[in-house]
Order: sequence, then structure tokens, then C-alpha cells
Amino acid sequence: MKKIILILSALVFTFGVEAQKLKIQSALNAIKSGEIEKAKQYIDEATENESTSKDSKAWLVKAFVYQAIGTDILKNPQTGQALPFIANINGQRYDIDLEQANSLRPSTEKPLLTALNAFNKYLYYDKKPNDAVVATSAYALAATSYNQGGTAFKNKNYADAMDAYAMVEKVNQLKKGAFFSSLNDQEFGKLKQQMSSMLANSIQYSAYSAYYLGDDNVTLPLIERCMQTPGAADDNIYLMAANIYKNTNEMEKYKSTLKEGLKKYPDSKALMNEDLNFTVTSGGDPEAAAKKLQAAIDSDPSAPELRFNLGVMYDKLSMAVKEDAKQNEYFDKAVASYKKAIELDGKNSDYQYNLGALYFNKAKGINDAMNQLPLGDNNYDKLKVQRDTYMSNAMPYLEQAKSTLEAKGLGDEMDSATYKNTLIALKSVYSILGKLDKAKTTGELLDKQ
Repeated sequence: MKKIILILSALVFTFGVEAQKLKIQSALNAIKSGEIEKAKQYIDEATENESTSKDSKAWLVKAFVYQAIGTDILKNPQTGQALPFIANINGQRYDIDLEQANSLRPSTEKPLLTALNAFNKYLYYDKKPNDAVVATSAYALAATSYNQGGTAFKNKNYADAMDAYAMVEKVNQLKKGAFFSSLNDQEFGKLKQQMSSMLANSIQYSAYSAYYLGDDNVTLPLIERCMQTPGAADDNIYLMAANIYKNTNEMEKYKSTLKEGLKKYPDSKALMNEDLNFTVTSGGDPEAAAKKLQAAIDSDPSAPELRFNLGVMYDKLSMAVKEDAKQNEYFDKAVASYKKAIELDGKNSDYQYNLGALYFNKAKGINDAMNQLPLGDNNYDKLKVQRDTYMSNAMPYLEQAKSTLEAKGLGDEMDSATYKNTLIALKSVYSILGKLDKAKTTGELLDKQ
């Protein structure tokens, strides 16, 4: 009796294995007949059943079914018809309708990740896996994720972009990172290069996405990894890293990152501007800042903001030195720089105001010196001519600044402050030059501020 029971048990077990193997074939038959939902159901049952959970063919079928679900539809550019998804399973071609497969996406959680895990299982359980099939399919999977990441990034869905780019990295880690590196360079060299390039770009844009989401704690490790990955970092990555270090007051890292970035990307305007801004605003040597600005201008002579910043530096230097000759040299250089900035951008009120203010301050200094002279001093008339000349030079630029600011509408707080300072200077200019009507009108505008 016991023997009969054992025989019956063995028969039942054998029947169960065969039944599950039939489900693998049923999944393939369903693919052939265009019933992708049934194929998914059959193959899920086969891979979840203990008797066929180590069947490499089952995992390969599952990989292709789920990859089709997660793959975006591509259309023939000539006919406009959707291209089929081609699955190569043990030497036989199976075409999967992507429109049907995509219809299952809402009810299928992370289909591409499931596909990748299935490819891993296939490689693990198959004694002689078809590396060429897995390589081309895994590359296509990575490309799908990469393109989805690009779409999400373009639409500013940065969290979704990061998830998609992370999939590219997971594909690169197929077989614990050993799969792609083990492929023959002669046969797969181009594919490996493309995979490496896609991975570098994914790391870069993942760092960009994290930066735009605004969490420095998440962003910094990604950016630092990006800088350590060949081909992944561009000049903006170094700029973002520097900004994070500046925000966290890690100034040595900030400066060293800028230095390293400029060494790798010496023509980067973004890094040069950041370096210049730091030099200008850190209270350092204005002479050194002026030299850096001149070097930047030499590489980009059409940039008005560089000319303006150089003017600011020479303006500061002219006020800082005591020697008359040096003071006049820096003053003349400041005038030339401001004029060139206005020539390149004639609608910038800051450029107009600064040049007007430069002349006005020079005139005011002379006026202060006149007031210190004893009554009847012979130098008074000479200084008056100089003062009035500088006042006359200041007037058109201050008037331009006034008109430009009025045309803008003064909605900006900084513009309003510049406008008020412009009116104060103009009122004084008009009064000194004897243009009393204009001085009165300007005073009335000033009272309204």
C-alpha cells in the first residue's frame, strides 16, 4: 500500500512539473497569437512555481514580456505604424505588439526593473546563456530608461528622471557588474562604448536632477561621484558642487573645486564668472580681480558684463590709491570699461548709472577740495572748470539711466534704489551747472520717491 502511495505521489509531482513547463509554452503561444496579457499571466505563474522557478527559459520569456510592457512605442518613420518588439528566445523570433504590451503598464509595477531581474535570473540559471541576446536586449532596456529619463528631465519631473537614470545604472550592474565587462571587445566593443557613454550621461543628469530638486544632502554625493566618473562631469557640475560648498560655508572646498573645474574647463564662462564674482566680492585684491577680468574679456570680448565688472574694479582702485598719477590712470580705465559696456549693451541702466556716478564722484571730490580753499585762492577757478567738466560728462549718462529705469517701470526694488540715487545726483548736477528748471523738476520727482 505504501508503495502505491509513493508511486502516486511521484506521478503527481511529475505531472505538476510538466504542467508548469506547459505554462512556459503557453506563454510563448500567447505571444505568437498576440495575447500579451495571457502571456504575462502564464509566465508569472511559471516563474513563481517552485518546480520551474529555476528554469532559465521561463526567466528569459519573462524578461522579454516585461521589457515589452515597459518599452515605449516607436513608429516607422515612413509608414507611421508602430514597430514590433522583437524577442529572441532560444533562437526563435517572437514579435510582441507594443501597443498591447503598453496597455498593461498601468497595472504593472516597474516593468523594466522586473525585466532586468529576469535577465539576471536567466544568466544565473542557464548553463550556456546567449550573451548576445542579453547584451542587445539589456542595452535596449537601458536606452528606453535613458530616453524616459530625458523626457522627464525636459518636463522638469526631476524625481522621475532620477528613477529612470538609476535604471541605466542597474542595467550596467547586470550579473553584479560583471556582464558587460566580460563581453568580447571585438564583437561588442561598440555596444560597450555606447553603454559606457549612456551611463556617464545618466550619472550627470541624475546629479542635475537632484540639484534642481534642491536637497544638498542628496545632491552632493551624486555630484562628487559624477566628478569621479570619466566623461560624466561637465563645467556646470563643478559649478554646482562649488555652490553647495559655498552654501555650507566649506570655503576651502569651494575654492579648490573652482580651481579644479577651471583647470579642466579653462574656457568655461560659468566657472570664470563664479571665480570672478568670488574675487570681486570677497574683499580680496582688486588688482588681481582686474587681471582676471581682463583675461576673461580676452576670451570673450563681446560680453558687456565683463567690461562692466572691470570698470567697477578700476573704479574701486581709483578711489583706493593716493598717488594722483595712479588714481587718474585707474579712473581713465574705469571710464573706458564702462563706455565699452554701454557700447555693447546700451539699454542697461546699471552701466549708464555707474559711468555717470564715476564722473559725478570725481566732480564731487573736486567740489569738496574747492570748499576747503581759503577765500580768494587762485586755484578756485581752475578747479571749478574741472568740476563743471566732470559734471557735464556725468549728466548725459545719468539722464540715460533715468530714462531707461522709467521705461522699465521701476517694479524691481534694486531699480527703485538706483532711480532714487540717479535723481539725487542729477539734481545736484543741474544745480551746479545752473540748469535750475531741471533741478526743480528733478527735485519734485525725488519728493515722490
